[in-house]
Amino acid sequence: GMATGIVVTTVLPHATPAAWSSHSSYRSYYDFIAQQQMQSQPPFDVLMGGGARYFDQRRKDGRNLVAEYGGAVVRDAAALRVEVGRSGKGQLPLLGLFADDDMDFEVDRVHAPASPAVEQPSLAEMTRAAVTRLKATGKHFCLLVEGSRIDHALHSSDPASAALDALAYDDMVKDMLLEVAKNESVELISVSDHSTGGLTLGMQDDFELEYTGDSATWKHPPRSWRPSVLAGAKMSTGRLASKLCCDAAYSTPSAAGDFVSSNLGVTPSSADLDLMTEARARSSGSCSATEAIADWPRGACGMGMQVVINKMIQRASGCFLTTSSHTSEDIHVFAAGKSRQRFQVAKENSEIGAL
Repeated sequence: GMATGIVVTTVLPHATPAAWSSHSSYRSYYDFIAQQQMQSQPPFDVLMGGGARYFDQRRKDGRNLVAEYGGAVVRDAAALRVEVGRSGKGQLPLLGLFADDDMDFEVDRVHAPASPAVEQPSLAEMTRAAVTRLKATGKHFCLLVEGSRIDHALHSSDPASAALDALAYDDMVKDMLLEVAKNESVELISVSDHSTGGLTLGMQDDFELEYTGDSATWKHPPRSWRPSVLAGAKMSTGRLASKLCCDAAYSTPSAAGDFVSSNLGVTPSSADLDLMTEARARSSGSCSATEAIADWPRGACGMGMQVVINKMIQRASGCFLTTSSHTSEDIHVFAAGKSRQRFQVAKENSEIGAL
């Protein structure tokens, strides 16, 4: 009998929202999962995220679920604001599809959007809109919100994109804490499913010593931790790598170096420029429109270029990522509202849902 909603920054049929909204034998059956999300009974009151191509005529079966949908559909931040202004008695379910695939990383959303003519809403704006919509039903509600692309940035070994998406998630949590303060019946639980990337701070990877008489010193001093460097980024390293590989304007070392400096806030060394030139040499010489703006490049040039750029910003910031996979450390659980005391000691992950 509760109103329900999902807000994510990946495609809507991605793993976490799928677990809350479907039954599927395989997580990547996106068309199948999207169909279940749209045909849920009772229907979801709010669905927002990316992945439009799994809901319209581009599906493998050619079916246009958006055209069949009986609710309101919004495609950008401006339309979302208009629709939220209509929230109230008799409102329709709301579907927000803000990208064909995943929504932009926060750094790209603000500074280098995939589609400059289409403004994507922030995670905080989507969540505020969802809460407004759900409260207007007059029912108690359950809302899942995921800062989904933090994980993607860490899989890509991009510390700046990860940090800025985490701060966008933090902005959303600040808004929701205000909801808790206004209404004692509201409960807020924040948890991740795992950690990714193996973050280590100020990693020292060269332990060579120099000896002077009876004393020894590090030949290369331990690196310090300078997270403020990450704030200078204006583009995800994936999108930066894609542009360097696909755009002829950056084919020379000097042009490529200037482009990196202005968008990453880090100046490439001569060795970095040599590695970037080597990576570009692996380019096929032609890129599709999608490849040219990809924030998770797959080709030999893009992947090699992103590795070079990642190492540059990791060295400059002292924020090193030691794996591109999930890691096994304990994760944190935060709670506000009446249930918070139940989360104050270590729990098995399988206990969280029961609490």
